[in-house]
Amino acid sequence: MWRFRLISVAVCLVLAVAQPTLGQRVRFAQISDPHIFDSEKKPGRDSRPENERVLRWAIGETNRRNAAGPAYDFMVMTGDLGLEEVGDACIKQAASQFALVLNHSVVRRWILVPGNNDLVHEKPSTVNRFHAFITELRAVVGDRKEVFDFAPQGDKVDEIKQATLPIGDCLFVGFDDGSFKSNNDLKGDMENFKEEQRKCISRLQSAIALKRKVGSKEEYYRYICIFCHIPDIDDPYLASRTPEQIKKIVADRPEQGAKLLGCGPFRVSAWTVTDDIRERWKTIVEEERVRRVFAGHFHSYDR
Repeated sequence: MWRFRLISVAVCLVLAVAQPTLGQRVRFAQISDPHIFDSEKKPGRDSRPENERVLRWAIGETNRRNAAGPAYDFMVMTGDLGLEEVGDACIKQAASQFALVLNHSVVRRWILVPGNNDLVHEKPSTVNRFHAFITELRAVVGDRKEVFDFAPQGDKVDEIKQATLPIGDCLFVGFDDGSFKSNNDLKGDMENFKEEQRKCISRLQSAIALKRKVGSKEEYYRYICIFCHIPDIDDPYLASRTPEQIKKIVADRPEQGAKLLGCGPFRVSAWTVTDDIRERWKTIVEEERVRRVFAGHFHSYDR
């Protein structure tokens, strides 16, 4: 068994320590949902400066803890930079802006996972915007940072490996589930997105089946950790509503109303996917070697 110490620092920062009993130690920091490119803009209010300030604070905090030791092996950002609002012509500029923040980190390895707000209307086909952002980010930071795109782009073994990070007995893998909310659309987007979502599940299955060479033999990695954006859990906002409140949501928010009026055990789940995708996911997380799933997505204005 691994022993994990989880320290909640803020809505955007979780520090974790992992230590298998065999002595392999991995330490990393997770930051999620900075929303620096799709910040709320209302008359007299633009939340982007505050969001970026919090992100800089989180990086500064990890720098402080890194200096206190032991050092981090890597940093991971589990989605929602807000690339949905960044036009194709502005991807390079967005990467340059983010690099200015990233360069403050003393940790060299950075893993990035796309979130639903890094896609356009949560369409899986628009993940190319995220890939383009990573390409530009790598060009800007150069050798100062090693940036991992944890959304596999193909089905070949080499393509799957690019979205993984092996450290000793441990294999950290990326899972592109940014589209799995499907705009809360049970009949439309859920059906329209299912083929692409199945490919994402298949790539994850291929990743956890990767082997490493140990002497003259090939062996499975002893421990697997998955990084994604949307956790397969109940949406706390919906799960905590009373029947009266749900009626109001159905009336005021038709896109969520259809989901809430649906039947079955997953009506308030954060995922809106077909049953076969859920079954394949269940098989993955019940695999003994899969020890942890790290996600983001849920956050609150309540400080």
